[in-house]
Amino acid sequence: MKNEVLVIGGGVIGLSTARELQLSGRKVTLIDRLPVGTGCSFANAGWVTPCFAMPLPQPGMLLKSIQWLLDSSSPLHIQPSLSPTLARWLWRFLLATNRSQMMRSIEVLTELSKYSLGFYGALAGRHSGLAFEKKGLLMVSATSAGVGAAQAEMKLMAERGIPGRAL
Repeated sequence: MKNEVLVIGGGVIGLSTARELQLSGRKVTLIDRLPVGTGCSFANAGWVTPCFAMPLPQPGMLLKSIQWLLDSSSPLHIQPSLSPTLARWLWRFLLATNRSQMMRSIEVLTELSKYSLGFYGALAGRHSGLAFEKKGLLMVSATSAGVGAAQAEMKLMAERGIPGRAL
């Protein structure tokens, strides 16, 4: 049937998509391998924030990503295997760890984040049971290198209309 839609993923994006499709009159089936809200939406604590517009592949990530690959609790853990598909993906990841690609990715991710914030605000305005608050984000680091990285990221975001301040 033409009005039937399958949405894969029961996180904030999948649920929002399914709900909006239902409101437009479509019959929606939503599937997820886990209970809704337990995947990425759980891990990111429900944050929707444009200050995290830094792509994972960026200069200096090669050594860190190799360490992360071996740590099952890291943001880039991949089960090691002799897979041509995995080898191609890792090669493309390596090729993307340059400043030029990082800057192009930041532009796209920043615009996507700005759009998402506007969309969620509008969605909350249409649905009284949906809470959406913009209160900012506090980033804390135990090392001066971490503070420096956060300040560099804050400068990149400020150049794209997302201001921050160091405390």
